[in-house]
Amino acid sequence: MKKRRAVPPRSVLRLVTGLTLVVVSVLAAVVVLDSRAALRPVFFADQRILPGSEVGNSDVSIAEIAENSALGTYFGLGSIEAVEGLVANREIRPGELLRREDFVEPTVRQDSVLTVSQTVGQPQWLAPGQVVQIWVAPPVSENSFSAPFVLSPEAVIARVSQDEGFAANGRESLIDIRVPSRDVPAMIHALANQYFVHLAPVAPMK
Repeated sequence: MKKRRAVPPRSVLRLVTGLTLVVVSVLAAVVVLDSRAALRPVFFADQRILPGSEVGNSDVSIAEIAENSALGTYFGLGSIEAVEGLVANREIRPGELLRREDFVEPTVRQDSVLTVSQTVGQPQWLAPGQVVQIWVAPPVSENSFSAPFVLSPEAVIARVSQDEGFAANGRESLIDIRVPSRDVPAMIHALANQYFVHLAPVAPMK
């Protein structure tokens, strides 16, 4: 009988490597096809949405994109009623996906814009769209105030401006804030009577 030739180890290695590449390629194709098949509806802005404005049917549309765990923070499940009526707390540009943290309940939709002065420099949170609490303290003498309290738990910064020029105070800012209608009389009273006013940023909901 003739002896069978032993297959060189190098040939076996090449064969195994080739088969492995084929299997990996097939599995990758299956995963890609599955991800394309698993689509999720997500809301996006049809037009520019300004801070403090209420979202309506004409402001948003739905697009279907590949399912991804990162989409959990975006509006997409349910119907348009899940978004309609909410109030934007920052500027949202056309085509941008709608994140839950970019909206608040419509407690600030019927609001007025009032201007306050703050001497806090230019922190990152001092920007249009930021939700803030308004703290005030009544004066008790020329240079002292009583204990502060929350006048409005939910207001929205609409505009921030700083004085410019050689003599400008770089720490002072003029801030337009959207104040809910229920808090406007108390806010006007505080400003008219020279209450100490302080804005405290509200962290977005997770």
